Amino acid sequence: MLTGKQLTYTLLSTATFFFPTLVRAEAITNAYPAEVVQSFMQECTEKSGKKQVCACVLDRIQDEYDLEQFSKLEKKYRATGKIPKEVKKFMFGCVASNLANN
Repeated sequence: MLTGKQLTYTLLSTATFFFPTLVRAEAITNAYPAEVVQSFMQECTEKSGKKQVCACVLDRIQDEYDLEQFSKLEKKYRATGKIPKEVKKFMFGCVASNLANN
């Protein structure tokens, strides 16, 4: 199991960017196609080992960005190899939330 510091490093330094969401109480604003969700979750959980964090990040991305905007963020990530700052803010919040709940 990763420590909080290791999890943060893993999430920020891996080739993770794209994930089925876990059940949540409220509706997702911009629900993505199942294949997009599965791809994101698979890559994220393989790198981080934390399904809850990955699901949290994806939920927040879907609440903020429609599929076209998400696609642009993904292309930016693939071109640079760096996680866009728009996504990092979600990652930090989800990691902090996960640590607080454990």
